[in-house]
Amino acid sequence: MPDEFQPAIGTGENKPSLFKSKQTPAGMMADQPVRDELNSLSTRLRLSEERYIDLRRKLQLIEQNMLANHKRAMTEVKNAISDIMAMRKTVDDVENKLILVIKELQLTAKKEDVDVIRKYFELWSPVSFATINQVDKMIKEAFEEQKEEQKEEQG
Repeated sequence: MPDEFQPAIGTGENKPSLFKSKQTPAGMMADQPVRDELNSLSTRLRLSEERYIDLRRKLQLIEQNMLANHKRAMTEVKNAISDIMAMRKTVDDVENKLILVIKELQLTAKKEDVDVIRKYFELWSPVSFATINQVDKMIKEAFEEQKEEQKEEQG
């Protein structure tokens, strides 16, 4: 601290004190470095306050962005969970249908069974079988031929 702020205590010297009411031009000159220092501190304080206000604004903007990003991320997560649940349901449906198809396939005839039926089919040859109408027609024709033969023999 400069000497001008030190009160003269018991020395009998006439030193300027803080509480001195009268200032001389020489005292004003001595106060100049203090005023400069005070102005410098005031300027620094103002700059610090402005920086603090800017930092608060930036922090507020960052918080708002974080909240918006968090909200968007939560929406995306909910959509993803919904999609996953839909896919699970689809997979379960496909699984159930595959089980049903497997059960149906187990009930179908095997190749060996079809081969056995084919052999019997070829052996019997049902294509050469006559239908009921054909048999009736053949019987009627045979009866008519017999009747004609009997008429010729009698006649």
